[in-house]
Amino acid sequence: MISATSQTAPRLLRLFLAGCAAWLVALMTQVPAQAQQERPAPGYSGEYIDQYSTAFIIREDGTLDVTETIRVYVKGKKIQRGIYRAFPNNRREAYQTDRLPVANLTVTRDGEPETIGKSELDNFAYTAYFGQPDVMLDKNRFYTWTLRYTVPKGIAQFEDADSFYWNVIGFDWDFAIREWDTTVTFPSSADVLFDQIFTGADGSTTAVHLQDKQTGANTITLSGQGLSARQGVTIDVLFSPDMI
Repeated sequence: MISATSQTAPRLLRLFLAGCAAWLVALMTQVPAQAQQERPAPGYSGEYIDQYSTAFIIREDGTLDVTETIRVYVKGKKIQRGIYRAFPNNRREAYQTDRLPVANLTVTRDGEPETIGKSELDNFAYTAYFGQPDVMLDKNRFYTWTLRYTVPKGIAQFEDADSFYWNVIGFDWDFAIREWDTTVTFPSSADVLFDQIFTGADGSTTAVHLQDKQTGANTITLSGQGLSARQGVTIDVLFSPDMI
């Protein structure tokens, strides 16, 4: 006679083995996708900025609310503990009297609060370094830093126009930028008199890296790709003088 217990044991063993096999298949199918996610884009072998997005909101008092989202491929070469951001300090107007060119700076890395390890200030720039001196980043993977800050009195005011002239993608990066985009949002009551865009090296008078421009009721959105190291994007927008 075969007992119920002796019949159950082989069945449980078969179920257990089937479960292990399914787990192994699932694991094997996930590995290539995960590895692919951590590979650089075609044509990029070193460290580079995969996506650089900026957003500027112009308040009615002329203050700028800025968000920068920077997705970077890290190999542990120049980027070991984190990245840094240099905010120009040599283009300030006489009425911009705050000690720093930006205020209320906060940073996250992959959605978690990031440490501002140190900062430096001179006549040319305020430079903030993100990360901890004793924490090394994993190599050969992507990280996303998100910066939020304000720029008091960021709009230049002239008799015939209010001006937003800004390097929306800065020129100080040592890395190529694969894709970029920026959105400028201004008060709904503002009238745009004129706008122009420049891409490439600092001082460029062309926009060869601009692929798309969208203009809304109170927004201007730009996007493009293929910026080399030390290249950026500048936008010049003139508004009616009563915006601020």
